[in-house]
Amino acid sequence: MPSRWYRGVIPIPAREALDIDTPDDLMFAERLASLRHIHFVVLAPSERTGTGHYHRSKALAEALAHHMVSWEWVGEPPSWAAENALAHEPDRAGDADLIVFDRLAVPARDVLAARAAGKRTVVLEDESGDSTLADLTVNALLAPGDDLRFADVRAEFLHLPERQHRENGIRVLVTFGGTDPAGLADRCYGLLNEYDLLQLTPDADANMAVTMRWADVVITSQGRTVFEAAASSTPCISIAANEREARHVRLPGVVYLGLGAMVTDDQIRQVVGSLLSDVELRKENAQAARQAVDGRGLDRLVRAIEELAVR
Repeated sequence: MPSRWYRGVIPIPAREALDIDTPDDLMFAERLASLRHIHFVVLAPSERTGTGHYHRSKALAEALAHHMVSWEWVGEPPSWAAENALAHEPDRAGDADLIVFDRLAVPARDVLAARAAGKRTVVLEDESGDSTLADLTVNALLAPGDDLRFADVRAEFLHLPERQHRENGIRVLVTFGGTDPAGLADRCYGLLNEYDLLQLTPDADANMAVTMRWADVVITSQGRTVFEAAASSTPCISIAANEREARHVRLPGVVYLGLGAMVTDDQIRQVVGSLLSDVELRKENAQAARQAVDGRGLDRLVRAIEELAVR
């Protein structure tokens, strides 16, 4: 019985249609074979949650852009965030080799579903308690110890010149993100009017690294701004705005006063005054915090994600 032959055309992606005729072609093919699809699931910025998740994942996505990268929002982002991030592509998750969850509370079912589909999973700053299900979990803000190696800061805080501490400190930066329902920013600002004060609101258009370097002391909430103060070598006083922040890691060298509702006005005045009047104490505190947040956390996190993706 004669054989039957069929003719047809099967389209394939350009990256899979490479002819290997030279050693350079082979090197290029090996490079293409190492590329992975990395999908980000990111909590949208809001007055309640702040911008930390967005900034971290955006920096990671840019650093991993030599791979195939896609993005998915959790919640509705403000227009400025939507314009500056990758396009919202939730349907791309199914094609991903690795999924990065950066959303504060990650449902266990999402991590389990991704792993059941053969995908690697990374969870960042998760408070749900289910993050141990992931292939890699990093809780730099929530867990002491090795996770601080991955403490990331924005690019403006990198490669700063050595800090010169003023002998007589008079400048105080007051900055509390989110909606600040406890009114800590206004409270601190009102208490410290004898000093040269600058109060920043969450939507202030400022280079935070430059602003922190202007200040002799920064007073802020017990969140990611503490990492930024450490990276800029600015002595820092922190006050937890709520019970959640009270569980955040406490950096060496940062003066932590406790939960805002329990901190007295006299405590705030006394600690700020003590730091401003003692330049050696400010130097010592800034150095201790700077050693804990060395500015290389994002690079370490990129390498860890990439090693996991290509495994």
